[in-house]
Amino acid sequence: MVSCFSAQAQNAAKTFAWLKGGEWQMNTQKGFIIERWKDTANGDLTGEAYFSASNGIRTPLEQVLLTCDENNCWYIPVTATQNDRKPVRFRVKTKSAQCFVAENPDHDFPKRITYELVSRDSIHAWIDDGKPVPLKRSDYYYKRKKQ
Repeated sequence: MVSCFSAQAQNAAKTFAWLKGGEWQMNTQKGFIIERWKDTANGDLTGEAYFSASNGIRTPLEQVLLTCDENNCWYIPVTATQNDRKPVRFRVKTKSAQCFVAENPDHDFPKRITYELVSRDSIHAWIDDGKPVPLKRSDYYYKRKKQ
């Protein structure tokens, strides 16, 4: 399990600033998965993920809001193919300067979402079933896309 430490909720754009800075790209056999993160006017972060096929066609995958209130931070995705395109709230349980873990034990799958900054230009993200030793897990290895 990744080691992130709990901290008080604060401005999401500052708390998760390491996600920003261009595009994050993961190569697949059929193209690329790309994530972009940016600030909002009220201090939140928004993310978008899409699949870019080798023929150049882009398919939206999800929109994400990372926001903090006075008690918690929240990872709130809206996926193109799940949950009737309705937002699902995952509470950020632990976070550090380079990592966060968000959980929703009531969601079917995933129950846990983790992002970890491996290096300045590399992020490892994964989703899993929330068990101490996950039986179901999907890994995403992103590299910062060079402009």
